[in-house]
Amino acid sequence: MNQKGGIGGFLVAVLIVGLIIGGIYVFYSKDIFKVVDQVTKDDNALYGVQINLIKNAAKRYYEIEISPTINVDTADTTHNITLQELGDKGYISLPIYNPKTKENFNTNIVITLTTTQNYRVIASIEEE
Repeated sequence: MNQKGGIGGFLVAVLIVGLIIGGIYVFYSKDIFKVVDQVTKDDNALYGVQINLIKNAAKRYYEIEISPTINVDTADTTHNITLQELGDKGYISLPIYNPKTKENFNTNIVITLTTTQNYRVIASIEEE
């Protein structure tokens, strides 16, 4: 019985298939890394949008409920409020999705509102 190729031919065929699959992987892996990078950038951008949403809600709360009731010359220039309080008062809809943690923001995070010398209100958030 005459075998053409035998085990050596089989190994060459496996090697060629392996090289083809490896080439395909290398070609598409660059695109996969680009997709992962873009998703990360999108999550960071969405996180920034969510943080700004929370800060703007806190500023509206301050302007409507706190600012009219204080004497700017003698009042404390810092006020704290939690995300839950903003939601309870109707300034923001809860829950709010946090794209960094893939969960909702903790409603106990504290937003600090500070009034500057020119009466500008700055909101800062105690990050999770």
